[in-house]
Amino acid sequence: MLYVRGNSRDYDDWAKHGCEGWSWEEVLPYFKKSENNADFKDSPFHSSKGLLGVEGMGDFDSPFVNMIISAAQELGYPKLDDVNGENYLGIVELQGTIRNSARQSVGKAFLSHRPNLHVVKNALVTKIVLEAASAKGVELRLQNGASLVARAKKEVVISAGSVNTPQLLMLSGIGPRNHLDRFGISTIADLPVGQNLQDHVIVAYFLKLKPQIEGESDVVDQYK
Repeated sequence: MLYVRGNSRDYDDWAKHGCEGWSWEEVLPYFKKSENNADFKDSPFHSSKGLLGVEGMGDFDSPFVNMIISAAQELGYPKLDDVNGENYLGIVELQGTIRNSARQSVGKAFLSHRPNLHVVKNALVTKIVLEAASAKGVELRLQNGASLVARAKKEVVISAGSVNTPQLLMLSGIGPRNHLDRFGISTIADLPVGQNLQDHVIVAYFLKLKPQIEGESDVVDQYK
């Protein structure tokens, strides 16, 4: 539910390493196009014309939250207005994919009641159909064991997660040649697919509050 974009330098690094179209200047218009931001309508980093609801995560004007902010400022961290703005280092109140105090998922924002969306249930994609090194569709295996090919009119988007996406690419011949050779898969593109997977580290703090200071439950009770 948190709405936190990547650091602009990360996108620029992708572009420097050959990912055309992925620089910060090039991806920012798509971030803006997708969001309907209730708090930063006039910001050069945001837009209120998209479908995905984004807003601050409720009323943070509480003794508990104010203590955390004050403690960070005492340590030298500046108070930021926008976690997705120009600066990234500091203490900031978070934004979330929220509309009317309720979580708004990407599915609700973009997919619900869309007439051109067709979902095939109980099906497993086993391979990307490649022609002249270009993706033209996918091979599916249905629950009854039957196989079929779904061909794309425009493009194929693979969104199978951080583990299954590289697996599907490698099954299709896109990956490290020495690894594909071990499994008898013909290499179409010798690329380091599946490498450099990084874990998302989160550090938790446990605090003992004085009785007169409200805790987390009082802060989150404002949400549905």
